[in-house]
Amino acid sequence: FGFVHIKAVDDAGHDRDVATKIAFLEKADAMIGTIVDRARDNARHDVLIVVTGDHSTPVLSGDHSCEPVPVLLSIVRRGNSTSSSRSDSSSAREVCGAAAEALFAADEVERFDEISAADGVLGR
Repeated sequence: FGFVHIKAVDDAGHDRDVATKIAFLEKADAMIGTIVDRARDNARHDVLIVVTGDHSTPVLSGDHSCEPVPVLLSIVRRGNSTSSSRSDSSSAREVCGAAAEALFAADEVERFDEISAADGVLGR
């Protein structure tokens, strides 16, 4: 289990600094890509990646808000050049259990943003 909390994105929202918030989101995106690549290349088993936020901090208000945050669940297949948010084998069941496997099979969302995620099976 690994957990990463990136406070800089929240701080930039409080500061109402759009450019800094975008820059830190881009850095987080690149970091997640590195984690996925290393998991795919080095893990002994498939790896479940979960990406989300603990709250929204819009730059317009500079404070926490009640909007839902997106949630991404993806299985990184060991040794495979692609990761998948859908199950095509029994691997999802082994990593996450049968309930999570059903979630992966049911969702067609391919972008990680508030609008796209609202169409996902979790509604966020």
